[in-house]
Amino acid sequence: MLVMNGLLERIAPMTDDWKDICKTLDYALQPIVNSYTGDVFGYEALLRNWKECGFNSIFDVFDQSFQERTLYTLDLELRKKAIEKFRTIQGAETKALFYNLDNRILEMPDYSSGNTQELLSTLGIAKSNFYFELSERHEINHYSETIQILNQYKSQNFRIAIDDYGSGYSGLQLLYHSEPDIIKIDRFFIDGIDKDQKKKLFAENIVNMAHLLGIKVVAEGIETDQELNFCREIGCDYLQGYWIARPEQDILKLASSYDLDKDCSNFGKRKGENQSCLIEERLTSIIPVHLYDDGDAILKRFQKDHSIGLLPVVNNLNEPLGVIREIDLKQYVYSPLGISLFQHHSNSRGLESFVTRIPMADVNSSLEKILDITAAYNQSEGIMITRNGKYLGLLDPSNLIQLIYEQKLAYARDQNPLSGLPGNFTIHKMLAEVLKNPIPRKRIIIFDFNNFKPFNDTYGFRMGDRLIILFGEILKKTYNLDKDFIGHVGGDDFLVIQSDPVEDEVCSLTKKAQADFAESALAYYAEEHRNKGCITARNRKGHFESFSLMSVSAAVVEVIVPGNTSLDELNRILFDLKKQSKSRKDNFALLELNQSTSDLATTSSKAFKSEINFINSSSSAVV
Repeated sequence: MLVMNGLLERIAPMTDDWKDICKTLDYALQPIVNSYTGDVFGYEALLRNWKECGFNSIFDVFDQSFQERTLYTLDLELRKKAIEKFRTIQGAETKALFYNLDNRILEMPDYSSGNTQELLSTLGIAKSNFYFELSERHEINHYSETIQILNQYKSQNFRIAIDDYGSGYSGLQLLYHSEPDIIKIDRFFIDGIDKDQKKKLFAENIVNMAHLLGIKVVAEGIETDQELNFCREIGCDYLQGYWIARPEQDILKLASSYDLDKDCSNFGKRKGENQSCLIEERLTSIIPVHLYDDGDAILKRFQKDHSIGLLPVVNNLNEPLGVIREIDLKQYVYSPLGISLFQHHSNSRGLESFVTRIPMADVNSSLEKILDITAAYNQSEGIMITRNGKYLGLLDPSNLIQLIYEQKLAYARDQNPLSGLPGNFTIHKMLAEVLKNPIPRKRIIIFDFNNFKPFNDTYGFRMGDRLIILFGEILKKTYNLDKDFIGHVGGDDFLVIQSDPVEDEVCSLTKKAQADFAESALAYYAEEHRNKGCITARNRKGHFESFSLMSVSAAVVEVIVPGNTSLDELNRILFDLKKQSKSRKDNFALLELNQSTSDLATTSSKAFKSEINFINSSSSAVV
């Protein structure tokens, strides 16, 4: 029973039946993690043991209590249970607790304000660590009163989250009036988002709108690697779901960080890390003020440094809340009693009423995503940058534009002008990354056209260029651009790096790319040559020779454990293997790069029933 500091006097007594139910009910905590690092941001408290109490669902618990007019009493008891479990987690003081608020408590006759603040104070949890989750699934019968209560919670420094956003009754109106700190996109939009373009469009627009309003976004209900990657791609700040971690009643089973890249490539992550360093270098590092700093100190900061027109505001967890603009304080500064009024107002109510939200983005966000958010904002002061939800600095629009210009210039320098794919500079960086970080397993594929010179000599270089462009498009359609890397070495040579190709053990995608090109290339030959199946052209010695129609060879290196293989040695291995693939009837050769011996051998996979062929005994890798 909940008895503390006279709290019992303000709420209705609980019946013996509900006392027994509360003793049985428990909470499981499900981690909510940073979408870039996997570090735990907070936990959602999810009710458990309701079946043991005779209920058919969680909703039945609250529906019955609502009908019996004891919902607020039950809710306070459950809040206490959730907070007590949360505070036993190691590092709880730096995490957030998300508690589902049934808005029907406002209809209870014993509802009163101030109880949660008293409860948290007694249990030693800061108000800024506590999020009220308001679900859209329940119709809000007393809308204006609900908004008033939410605003009251916010003024007391509680955090507000809208759960199941996009699922229910109030939608944009609730978002507009409640000004939440976080919205959680409903599972409906996350389920199969990688296969449904409409869901991706809806979710992406929700994320963009939220970031423009300075609101963070949680994608909840993630159950596959593909859903996770798409939620990252559209810019979700935090992730929650069974794929990451299941709810746990035993807090000892909870981790402080989770591996989000266990089944996917590190390429995108590495690119994000490199880009984040560039962003961090361009940040304006304005020391933030805290929500309960003295008002006089705020004014002195502006007076001391005339170069700043705003000050970032953070809470006790160093999470950004918005900014205080100097221009908004002028009405106080230039009136006779203004400074005294401002000091009194800020000291008695905090700085919350002076804080203006501005767009925010994580330092690992793409520059394009940050630009989209900034461009939609009608102020020119910039965007607040965070890492793991913590304040990092302010990015000025001019610095953002300069970063994007430099990025595009660097990309253009390395980009192959014909295919539009990354060139040798990027390819070498990616190969070096494979040797440095082979886990998850990587597969390197070198593609090279067969009989390309005779085709060029017969039909001209313009037709040859069209075939090069064609094959580049085939590779883009064949491989997973979210996980795999595609580069253009030059001429008719292409390179692909597949990440963790578990579902493609027999290289079916590579064989498909070869087959698709051979079939598509037929359309570029004259009917006479297609019927004959060959063309006659001069060979490299100047003599006429009959050449088969074009195809493409594939040399495949499975990087299991590269050992001490250098980049030069890897290039030599790929070159030797490419020659082998062109000499084989199926235009395909495969090897495994291991640490166990010092020889290099090639073999087709068991699916192709081919024998082992040793290439170069001086190389430092092995089948």
